[in-house]
Amino acid sequence: MKIFLYLGTLITGAIVSGHLATAGDLEKPVIYVPQAPAAAPFMTWTGCYLGGNVGGASARSQIAQPDGSSASSTVNGIAGGGQVGCDYEAGSLVFGIEGMFDESAIAGNTKAGAVTYFANPFLTTATGRIGYRMQPAILAYAKFGGAWTHGVGAGWTGGGGFEWKFLPNWSILVEYNFLDFGSKDMAPTLANPLPASVKANVQTLLFGINYRFDFFSGATTRY
Repeated sequence: MKIFLYLGTLITGAIVSGHLATAGDLEKPVIYVPQAPAAAPFMTWTGCYLGGNVGGASARSQIAQPDGSSASSTVNGIAGGGQVGCDYEAGSLVFGIEGMFDESAIAGNTKAGAVTYFANPFLTTATGRIGYRMQPAILAYAKFGGAWTHGVGAGWTGGGGFEWKFLPNWSILVEYNFLDFGSKDMAPTLANPLPASVKANVQTLLFGINYRFDFFSGATTRY
């Protein structure tokens, strides 16, 4: 009988001790370790793009003849077209190349004396550009390269602008360009029997949109 009482006492003590241990565990404070924030996608300018533009063009031509006479004319018109290029981002700098093709409304309108200049409204440029990343999504850039238009010939161009990447694959821009075609000698014609030298340039202010193929944006992350 004493053995049964002794066993009962042991079993009761074990049960009570187990309950107390369980209650003690429940009363222990839970410590939460904060997790590091997930990496945000890096908005890189590295990649290629294709886009369109529209704006205004101002063409100026100045004719000078051997007798000392001269005349000049400035004509304004709309311009629009497209651009294609590629960029590479290195730190805060962005290096790129671009081709731009625009048609303008200045064809056949710019006249110096009896000479019609800019007989072809198409303007083509091939440029290199360098940009500074002011913010991850805002780029200020300058560009320089060659310019061509039929009937005038080749020249050079320089300009610059700002581009804003408002979505991972879309950006908008505003850009100014100066195209200088230098001085060209023109042979005498029935309308203008004296030889002439003509200087010509075009200025454009364009607004554009680009779709950017950000091939590398998914492979690089930033915290």
